[in-house]
Amino acid sequence: MDRSMKRGSALAALLFGASMPAGATDPRYREAVLFSVSDETSVEGYEPQRFQTRLLGLLANGNHYISEYPALVVPLESGFVNVLVQRTCNTDGEPDDEHSLNCSDSIRVAPITGPLLVENRNGVQSEHLDPCGYDYTTILFASPEFVASYGRAGAEEPCNFRGWNWAERWDVHRIKRTDVGIDLTAARFSDVFGEPGRTAYAAAAAAALNHTVAAEEPTPQDTDCSASPEKDTGWTVRRVRSAWVARLVQQEGPLCQPEADLALPVDSRVTGYEEEKLEWDEVTRAVPDAKEAFASPFGGLVLVASASRIEVFDRRGSKWRPLGSWLRAPIVSVQWARGAGADRWIQFFRGPHP
Repeated sequence: MDRSMKRGSALAALLFGASMPAGATDPRYREAVLFSVSDETSVEGYEPQRFQTRLLGLLANGNHYISEYPALVVPLESGFVNVLVQRTCNTDGEPDDEHSLNCSDSIRVAPITGPLLVENRNGVQSEHLDPCGYDYTTILFASPEFVASYGRAGAEEPCNFRGWNWAERWDVHRIKRTDVGIDLTAARFSDVFGEPGRTAYAAAAAAALNHTVAAEEPTPQDTDCSASPEKDTGWTVRRVRSAWVARLVQQEGPLCQPEADLALPVDSRVTGYEEEKLEWDEVTRAVPDAKEAFASPFGGLVLVASASRIEVFDRRGSKWRPLGSWLRAPIVSVQWARGAGADRWIQFFRGPHP
């Protein structure tokens, strides 16, 4: 998948594998994988969600290049964007009144036009904050087309005359370029998948079970809790072994949360590329405790998450060859490029040689 980029953009990078002299012309890269992981902070953590993006490029001669960046970086048709969770906190009353502090998160998508800098989260030093009211967000999935997120909002008991309360939400937003920047707009499942999507969502709504926190096991729908086929903004994207899967999730309070997998496969309309089918037996032969796997649509690279590690392999030949390994963390984004597209990715992220 070739991607274009703006000239002059550059990010700092580290080079592993083949070293290259200053001013040298890069050999043509076979393939590249760009993947992002999230920290393990819960949605109610004191700090907003943080990310790490890794880029691995496989050279034609078998050597490889690896870079890491402290952000969620996603390629678009033109250039790259930084997708981040920004937290703001303010008080409704006296500045020193702990019962008037409220914190909320928002998702921002910003074009990368120069060296990538980690923002100061709007100046919020939140490790010692215990807000009265909160509305926090966690990104679950990101692609050049969409961002899926989970949110939790609530108020602590001393701050609310009705006592402690909370609500959850699952959203998918479309990344949309405008004349003034990049917007996120709510994506209905039927808008993404058309009439088959409407039919699949209605079928999932009819089959959904209530995953309330009040019960140990999911329970059937009843008159007090049922899924609506019309509320098809209530869905999310999650990884199940070697495929992204769409799931209906609606939340009408702590005692009503219908959920069901959606029958339509998540394809390039959501991910940005067509995934190659990967046999799970092939994955577990190479990584016995594998939990998730992602195959390049170009047939070479494979990304595998096990119980403790994330690894990238070159699967050409009879045996998978390991190229990179990192500690396990939730994977929220995976993108691929090859040939000239991979060359442009590497050049963009490397920047000028020292």
